[in-house]
Amino acid sequence: MNVLFAARTVAGKVRPSNQDAVLAIAGDDPETWVFAVADGVGGLADGAEASEAAIRAISSAVGSGGGPLGPRLEARLIECNEEIVRRGAASGRPSATTIVALVIEDGRFQVLHAGDSRAYLFRGGRLERLTEDHSWVAEQIRAGTLTAEQGTTSQYRNVITRAVGAEPTLTVERRASEPCLAGDLYLLCSDGLHGLASDALIAECIAAGGEPGEVADRLVELANALGGTDNISVVVARTEGSPPAV
Repeated sequence: MNVLFAARTVAGKVRPSNQDAVLAIAGDDPETWVFAVADGVGGLADGAEASEAAIRAISSAVGSGGGPLGPRLEARLIECNEEIVRRGAASGRPSATTIVALVIEDGRFQVLHAGDSRAYLFRGGRLERLTEDHSWVAEQIRAGTLTAEQGTTSQYRNVITRAVGAEPTLTVERRASEPCLAGDLYLLCSDGLHGLASDALIAECIAAGGEPGEVADRLVELANALGGTDNISVVVARTEGSPPAV
């Protein structure tokens, strides 16, 4: 199996700087790839430093050995959380970042996340969201106290409830690994995309086809066309061929 991929991160049309960071790399093992999007939390100091620290933590786990990558990434993110908290306490400048990561390893994929950056799978013409936002609005929707429509206009829609560096202890949500299929397209993105574009619009952009770089550019253009009010980051990865025999 091979994986083609592309990553894009831009400031958007409103924000003066970009506090997002992305990762898209092939591992040392020919059947391993790692992708991530981190979104520095707005309103906190050094959001860009926090997002870059989370990306470095994930990158450092690749090729380090010691079993499957998913648990190693989780451990590095927990260490990163502790370091960001210590640094913020020492400097008086707290910072935090969302994170979403995708590992493709030996024909299977696994997603890890904390915050409201998302992972999607486009398979067989259908878009499936692989993550549930760690945000106040999403939690209220899941509890039934807000409708999805009410959530889109809530004044608290940008309040996240979990992030790397936000609290002394971090719980990373790690989805169980699943088999990859040839032709799968995986999308990681910050809320600079999904906060403006519905899942239906995102699916339309992906369904238009093209190489991962073309899809990524189209998604960035979509977010900018809808206002570009936040930093926009996307990683697009597509599997080709057959997974290795187990």
